[in-house]
Amino acid sequence: MSFEFIVSGVAEPFGPGADPAEWDRQMVLRRENMCLLADSYARAGFVPVMDDVVTGRSELDLHLQLLGERPLYFIVLAPDLEVAVARDAGRKESVLDVWRHLDADLRSSLEGVGLWLDTSDMTVDETIAAVFEREAEARLD
Repeated sequence: MSFEFIVSGVAEPFGPGADPAEWDRQMVLRRENMCLLADSYARAGFVPVMDDVVTGRSELDLHLQLLGERPLYFIVLAPDLEVAVARDAGRKESVLDVWRHLDADLRSSLEGVGLWLDTSDMTVDETIAAVFEREAEARLD
């Protein structure tokens, strides 16, 4: 019998030493466990919120397949790319270079799915208020 463990880090999807198949396997495992945990909390009467980067329709569909508890809401915080660049520049650890290429892809592949909020000119409090005011738009049935 063979056992495999993720000791530290994660497989890289691109670059030197990349292993895209292992990256995909680990990402599916991560999503499966996120959904199991969210369902567990939902069954206990809590409202779980999952914060994830969903990079396309197939990943959203996997979440929908794995999540048993309903209702489900899909909310995309989508500031202008220039605003995202400026916000990322103010972080201790920059992450935008890894995800920048997804902006156009996400806007086309997930357009019209759930609630999309342009948070370019919104504070955190305004964003939260908008989510609650427009929650019906986020519901996926």
